[in-house]
Amino acid sequence: MSDQRYLVWMAAAIALAACATTPRETSTDLRLPLAPAAELQRDTQIKPLLAGMPIVVRNPFGDVRVRFGGYVSQIEWRSVAQNPPDAPALSVHAEQDDRFSLVVRLPDGATQQPGQRLDLTLYVAEKHSLDIETQNGLIEVRGLRAELQARSRSGNITFRGVTGAVDVATDGGEIEGQFEGPLPGTRQRVISGTGAIVLGLMDALNATMTIASSAPFATDFSVEVTQQPGQEPNKTGVLVLGKPESQIEVFSKRGELRLLRRAEFSSVAPEG
Repeated sequence: MSDQRYLVWMAAAIALAACATTPRETSTDLRLPLAPAAELQRDTQIKPLLAGMPIVVRNPFGDVRVRFGGYVSQIEWRSVAQNPPDAPALSVHAEQDDRFSLVVRLPDGATQQPGQRLDLTLYVAEKHSLDIETQNGLIEVRGLRAELQARSRSGNITFRGVTGAVDVATDGGEIEGQFEGPLPGTRQRVISGTGAIVLGLMDALNATMTIASSAPFATDFSVEVTQQPGQEPNKTGVLVLGKPESQIEVFSKRGELRLLRRAEFSSVAPEG
């Protein structure tokens, strides 16, 4: 190899080594900065109520949980809000006229931010009926000594220890509940669009129950089933628990229905 060719070869080798070891000045970090963590804000409020005043709760931004609140006509609520820094805050608004209303809202013109939510826990005194609505949030009711109505677009609903009539429905969520005892002359409803329904029942419930779904029935009771080909739901069933003194309707278009036998005991004691 001539000296000239050797020098050319060495120059090329040095240039390649420099490219391999020198970082590119044009490279950039494409990772997005992490969003600031939402701040938790807690609040507790207690308000007196007129005897027997109905309670309405509207929370499109989170869960609603209900517990037994004693024998004095009042309501206590505890809220836990997650509001991202610099975002318009969710808050609870209480209003009272012929009923007591709790509504979770954003300021006018504001929109919900990622990770933003507000969950409510209510302590409801006896003899105050309850009407609850959520969007995607859970509704969980234990120990309510009055009537219950609950609606959710896609949230799950659970209830136990409710001494009054129950009327609950969710479009896309599941329902799990337990009927506590006879309520002669009432008509109660449990409805889910596509979610499963699981109910605990006693033999002495004293009710005629009609059930309907296109999914399987799983029951601890004898059920008279009628097929409805080409319809949705495609089958219905009827069972009688004790005396036919009240009516309970259980309906899900495509969700499985499970009816479980429960022991004869009262489970409506106050729960924390």
